[in-house]
Amino acid sequence: MEKIIQVVMGKGKLMKYELDVSNRLKNLMQLAAPITVADIEASIKRFVLNNREVETYADSTGYDLIYDGERYPPKAIFGLALSSILDEQIHSYHFTGGLGSECFKVLTRLNFEIVSKVGRPIKELGLTPESKFPKETRKTKRPMIIGDIPGIREGHYFKDRKEMMPSSFHRVWTSGIDGNGKQGTAAIVLSGGYSDDADYGDEIVYTGAGGNKEGKQVGDQTWLQPGNAGLLTSMDQGLAVRVIRGHQHKSPYSPKSGYSYAGLYRVVDAWQEVGNEGFRICRYRLVYSDENPDRIPSDNTNLEYLKKTNERRAGSILRLVRDTKISKSIKKLYAHQCQVCGTAIRTKNGFYSEGAHIKPLGRPHDGDDSVDNLLCLCPNHHVMFDKGMFSVDDDFTFLGDAEGRLIVHPNHHINLENFKYHRSSHGYD
Repeated sequence: MEKIIQVVMGKGKLMKYELDVSNRLKNLMQLAAPITVADIEASIKRFVLNNREVETYADSTGYDLIYDGERYPPKAIFGLALSSILDEQIHSYHFTGGLGSECFKVLTRLNFEIVSKVGRPIKELGLTPESKFPKETRKTKRPMIIGDIPGIREGHYFKDRKEMMPSSFHRVWTSGIDGNGKQGTAAIVLSGGYSDDADYGDEIVYTGAGGNKEGKQVGDQTWLQPGNAGLLTSMDQGLAVRVIRGHQHKSPYSPKSGYSYAGLYRVVDAWQEVGNEGFRICRYRLVYSDENPDRIPSDNTNLEYLKKTNERRAGSILRLVRDTKISKSIKKLYAHQCQVCGTAIRTKNGFYSEGAHIKPLGRPHDGDDSVDNLLCLCPNHHVMFDKGMFSVDDDFTFLGDAEGRLIVHPNHHINLENFKYHRSSHGYD
């Protein structure tokens, strides 16, 4: 007797999957159609990082996937990739491997080499040629389009997710993030799937993908998940991201039905923290960056939130008036020498350095604009520090992509709780 199971897809999208009498997915090829080469490569990396072990998957017995001269179990790698794009754990018993299997067909369609344990390529063993694959598996994925799409303006209404796909507005109806680490992220959907999401109109604090089931976090998220990696790439390259709000997203800006296009946003910050359900999640801060002359800014939007004790100046968008004297005092204390590399950049009018906040000022970090939360850094190390490429231990030794110890002036007291926050946000604790 066939069974129907309900799972939460992507950002809370409730779907129904049919299982056959053997507990296997009946529509595997349809579900696997969006898998890309980048998804398989990311799965291989996760497999290696997890000591080459995946729950319910055993080592391969007859065939190996060859990648960069190394051998990997094809079924486990495929299962990881499918679990990633569906944002739902797919186990070994949900599909089959081996000659003629849908799993092998998808891998060979993506030009991955699979050989028998004795070294013979599966093409020599009679695998069905790609020209005979089911029609849907021969389709190339719609191209990713970053930024505006002609004919779709801010406020555009979509009845459902499928309406977004033909134009490449949002190409994957099974996930809230349309992106990957190589190209960046084209679009995200806010659909109420993550309790940690926060929507302030012109500013959004967005939760990445992974570890979510039925609207609850049941496992940790990682930066290696393709959608999460895509948002990091968009942040690093300054790429605009289309934001869509769904009717299930709990926000005064959400439509009562269907989905509405909120405009272009840019990812300005990324970090990790423990979420409401007790698991580690990837977090992103996005700010509105579109050019819509008819748009009325959100009343409660503040692009640089600080604690209430800081002075604010009223305007159409509230902006903090920072005390630049604090930053200047740190730069003067160190004579503009970077506390990481000791470099002081000479300019026509003297020297240049940057005041770097250890715990970020913007919501939701809520760091203080104070001396004990500031470092004097050169531009390169400022960017690397903000991006989490290195952090600082309590004894001021560097962690990550920096060597040695932080230069600390005797008169500069640093609140070690700020370093603790930075380490936790970027996975060093």
